Amino acid sequence: PDEVMWLQVTICGCTKASVDTTVGGILQQIEAQLASKTGGSSVALALLVPELVAEALVENGGAKLKAFCRRCISSLRVIMEPKPLGKERLVYMCGLPEALLVALPEFNEMAYEVLHPPAVIPGAFPGGNYNLWVWLKGLDEGVGGLLLYTEKLNDLFEDLAELELVAEGPNGEVPDPQFFIDIGCHREDHRDLFRA
Repeated sequence: PDEVMWLQVTICGCTKASVDTTVGGILQQIEAQLASKTGGSSVALALLVPELVAEALVENGGAKLKAFCRRCISSLRVIMEPKPLGKERLVYMCGLPEALLVALPEFNEMAYEVLHPPAVIPGAFPGGNYNLWVWLKGLDEGVGGLLLYTEKLNDLFEDLAELELVAEGPNGEVPDPQFFIDIGCHREDHRDLFRA
């Protein structure tokens, strides 16, 4: 049977570049330790990821997680603990080193995109439906924190009146939980502003 090597690593970094460098170092150590062994050795990693990243990976039936595994060049198994550990969730990755060489940087990139959505300049009207933009801006009293959803809302809705379609979910939730999935709203503080 395949031999599995377990590594415990803590990655801390102030910038994406420092985290990328650390991930690269981990991958080099994995390769060096497996270089002397014959083929077939799998590597298993346990990663603590922020709850926001975990939610993004499992939404829509785990579509992002499944797509992530399918893109790997060899078999990769990813298992996520069902319950969070504080504000983080444990994710296990197991596969051949070549799968992890592709998976870790891509996983890091996905996590970065969830935690650092594209910046929107508050106050600058980006185009689209002006009434939707004004409504979004007003939800947080002009701060502009919700303006990052402007483009997605413009794609989904012609005008403010169409928001009535998602005003209530099938079980009385306000708004329909599918609304948050459709616009890519993962942050609970943002969801609370939409609910108010």
